Formats: sequence, C-alpha cells, structure tokens
Amino acid sequence: MSETDGVTVKVIDKGSQLEILQRKTGASPSTHSSTLQKPTAILEEDDVPSSNSSANLVPRMPGTGWVAPFVSHPDPGRPYIPMLIDHYLTNLAVAVPELDAGTPFILRKKWFPMVITSPATLNIVLLTAASHYASLHSLLPRKPIRQILLHLKQQTLTSINSLIRSTPPNEELSDAIIGAVAKMASYEAMFGCASLFHTHMRGLVNMIHARGGLGRLGLEGLLMRMVLWIDINSAFLLNSKAYFLPARPLAGHVALQPNPGGFLGAS
Repeated sequence: MSETDGVTVKVIDKGSQLEILQRKTGASPSTHSSTLQKPTAILEEDDVPSSNSSANLVPRMPGTGWVAPFVSHPDPGRPYIPMLIDHYLTNLAVAVPELDAGTPFILRKKWFPMVITSPATLNIVLLTAASHYASLHSLLPRKPIRQILLHLKQQTLTSINSLIRSTPPNEELSDAIIGAVAKMASYEAMFGCASLFHTHMRGLVNMIHARGGLGRLGLEGLLMRMVLWIDINSAFLLNSKAYFLPARPLAGHVALQPNPGGFLGAS
C-alpha cells in the first residue's frame, strides 16, 4: 500500500464498477497547496483478474488483435490506465454514422491509433474516459476521484501546450495537436466549463485557419468530421452558436441537426 500526503488510495476493478477506498494516515498534509499532488493508486496482486475473467483489463479492438502497450509496460503511478482505455474503446469510441462514413467504428480504426502516438491525445482520451466512467457510476463526489480527474486534466493541458511549443514556427500544427484541442473543447462542453469550451474553440479555429481550412485536416476526412461533430453538438448543449458555419457535410449528409445522445456516447 502506498501513501501520499496522508492519504492511501486503493483502486479495485470489480468488472462493472471501480471502487476507490481512501484511508487517512498519520502523515502530515502537504503545505504546497499550489502544486497538485498526484494521488497514489495501486492494483494489488489479489485484485488483478485472471486471464479467464470477464473483468480482464486488457482492452481489445474488435477484429484487430491489438494489445494495449499500457498492459505490457504499465505505468506504476497510474495503474488505472488500462481500465480507462478499455472503457473508452468499449463505451465511447463507438459506431457513429455521422463520423463513420461507411467505415463502422472508425474512431477505433483511425482515430485511436493516432491517439496512442501522442501524450496530448492520449491524455485527453484518458480524461474523457475517466470523467465518463465516474459520472456513469456516481463517483464524482468522492475526493480521490476528483483528485485523479484534476491530475489528468493538468497532464492534458501540459502535454498540449508542450506539443504546441515544440512545433517550429515554420511548420504547421499536427493533426494530434488539433485533435487534442478539439477533444479538450468537447470535454469542457460535456463535463467542464462553458467559458473554457469557447477558449479552446477560438484557439481551434485559429489553428485550422493556419492549416488552410477544414479540408486540410488528416485521417482521410475523419478529423474534419470530428471537429464539425464537436462544434454542432457542443453548440446545442451550451445553447450557443457553432463556430464553423455554414453546416458542412458529415459522412455524406448535411449536419443540420445535432445528435446529443450520440455525441455524449462518442467522445
């Protein structure tokens, strides 16, 4: 059992629910309130499901045989990553006609392979998956969960800013950067703050303009459809105007109406 700032956190996967146990210790709390202290979370040997268990943490992509590198080479500081990846692939990277364009589960087949190449995109996916999972299982009131979410959000913003700063002035911003900022905007629309959503969207508009427009985005048109999908559905959720007008085709159809149900399940 590991301890940080007087709090021991134990993460147990029980298949359908993540149980967080917190125990106060005699250690003194940190006096550096301005620095986020990463919560300690561990999976003990007895808690790890067997290879035959339905609660196995190894995420699988249908028809690909893909095995998560996070399982083969786990991060000892964040053992919950495989579970969050599994939750994302199973519950969020789902088939969406407006995005798929005739290729079912395109988020798994084209978007997710890019996600795992960049800390920026990986962190925003982990943050979204963790927030969705916590909301689904009514875990948001728990302090250890809020600490984990705060740490993931800090990591996401840090990795996005680092990636932007490391891009030479004479090079265009990558699809990973644009995808991460777009997903950060959608995260704020669903789980966060409306004003921060608009901040990210204004930055996204400038980035896409610098790339030469939506048509210059990669992933064979998927990234453009994702941006438009996020834009129209976030505008609906927040009762605001879309940033990319007029409406453009999504998977061969004009996106005149938002689909909030599909949006909340495809993020």
